[in-house]
Amino acid sequence: MSRIKILLSMATGLLSAGALSLVLTPAQPASAAVNAYSYGQCTYFAKMERPDVGNSWGDARFWDNSARAAGFPVDGTPRVGDVVVFERGVQGNSPYGHVGIVTSVNGSNFTTVSMWGNEGTGKIHVNIHYTGPGVSFIHRLGTGSTASAKSSTAKAAATKAAAAKTAAVSAAAAKAAAAKTAAVNTAKAAAAKTAATKAATAQAAAKTAAIQAAAAKIAAGKTAAVNAAKAAATQAAAKTAAIQAAAAKIAAAKTAAVNAAKAAATQTAAKTAATQAAAAKAAAAKTAAVNAAKAATKATPTKAAATKAQPPKKK
Repeated sequence: MSRIKILLSMATGLLSAGALSLVLTPAQPASAAVNAYSYGQCTYFAKMERPDVGNSWGDARFWDNSARAAGFPVDGTPRVGDVVVFERGVQGNSPYGHVGIVTSVNGSNFTTVSMWGNEGTGKIHVNIHYTGPGVSFIHRLGTGSTASAKSSTAKAAATKAAAAKTAAVSAAAAKAAAAKTAAVNTAKAAAAKTAATKAATAQAAAKTAAIQAAAAKIAAGKTAAVNAAKAAATQAAAKTAAIQAAAAKIAAAKTAAVNAAKAAATQTAAKTAATQAAAAKAAAAKTAAVNAAKAATKATPTKAAATKAQPPKKK
C-alpha cells in the first residue's frame, strides 16, 4: 500500500480540484511466478497491489465469485485497500469487467487506482466511482465474521442479481431499439435503393435520349455534308461546263479570226496581184502606145517635108 499512498499524494491536488481521472507513470512488470496476469491489464495491477488475491481468477468480472469461492469476504461496502469489482459495462467499464484498488471512501463515492486493459500500456489511472448495482468489494481475509461474510455474500448476490436483471432489461431494450433501428435502416435502405433504381433508370433514359439526339445530329450533319458535297460537285460541274463552253467559244472565235485573217490575207494578195496585173497591163499598154507612137512618128514625114515634096497646085 506504500505505492498507493505515494500515488495518492501525487494525485490529491488534482482530485480535490475536481479531476475525475489522472494518468500516472506505468508500473514495472513483475515475473509470471509472482503475477500471472498480463502486464497492463487491470487484473495485473490489482494482483500487484493485493498479492493475497488469486493468481488465476480470470477476467475482472469473475473476481467477486472467485474471491467468495476462496473464502474472501465480498460485499457492496467499500473499504480502503479493497479490490473493487465492476461487472461488464457497469459505470462505463469494458465487457470483461474491471478491477481496481480502493484508496479512499467518501460516502457512496470512492477513489480507485488501476490499469486499463484497453490501453495495455501499464499506465496507472486514478478515478472516482460510486457504489451501486454491479459493484462489489473484495476485503482482506479475516476482516469480517462468518455471519458478516454470509450477509455480505447474500447482499452481494442480491446486488449482482439486481445488476444482472438491470443488465438484462437494458440488453432487451437495447436489442429492441437495435431491431427498431435495423428495421428503420432497412426501410431507409429499401427506399434509397428504390430511389437509386429510379435515378439510374432516369439517368439511363437521359443517356439513351442523349445518344439518340447525338446520332440524329450526326446523321443530319452527315446528310447536310453529303448534300453540300453534291451541290459543290454540281456547281463544280457547271463551272467546268461554263469554262469548257467559254474555251470552245474562245477557240471558235480564234479560229474564225484566223480564218478571217487568212481570207483577208488571201483577198489582199488577190487585190495586190490584180493591182500588179493591172499596173503591168497598163505599163505594157503604155509601152505599146509609146512604141506605136515612136513607130508612127518614124513612118510619117514631117509637114514641111511633105509640103516641099508636093508640087504646087495650079490656080
